[in-house]
Amino acid sequence: MAPAVTTPSTVSSSSSASLAVATPSVAAAAAQLPTITVVNEADAAYERADYHDGWPAGPTGCSMREELLAESSQIPVTRAGCDVTGGQWYSAYDNATVTDPTLLEIDHLVALAGIGFALAVLLDTTIVRMLLVPATMELLGDRNWWIPKWLDRIIPKLNVDGPAHDTAPDRIGPTPQPGGPITLPPAVPAI
Repeated sequence: MAPAVTTPSTVSSSSSASLAVATPSVAAAAAQLPTITVVNEADAAYERADYHDGWPAGPTGCSMREELLAESSQIPVTRAGCDVTGGQWYSAYDNATVTDPTLLEIDHLVALAGIGFALAVLLDTTIVRMLLVPATMELLGDRNWWIPKWLDRIIPKLNVDGPAHDTAPDRIGPTPQPGGPITLPPAVPAI
């Protein structure tokens, strides 16, 4: 039995192109649901030895993973050479305390944190600084620079460009009056 499919609807965009979208009915989707095969999850244990240990050497000559384990332990660690064999680590994410360092996968967390920081910087530079801020400034116009009167009284008045134009001393002489004579300043002697 063929599943029932609703007729395609036509959606037109601003470029006057049209797309045919076929959406199955609820009955057709429910009829096909039992035919989907679900595979059982593989129960292969993670073995660190199966993967390359890409940790660089730390200040003591041991891998940085071992240095991080030793530094982040709540109690002094026990070691067999460079390998950390015991300690106590607390996970704030799941409120668990771990004493076996082989159960800790800090190498994955460091990589995920790096990706998270890189993504945050990318979103901040592209979305926030290049799109949202300029668009908001264009939409708000002069209201971007509005400041509440109570805050304006508190903030000190700073003039980084030098004295204001209306308080600057006259360098060319008095301002000419409309229709009046123009007075030139005295000549500056040559040096």
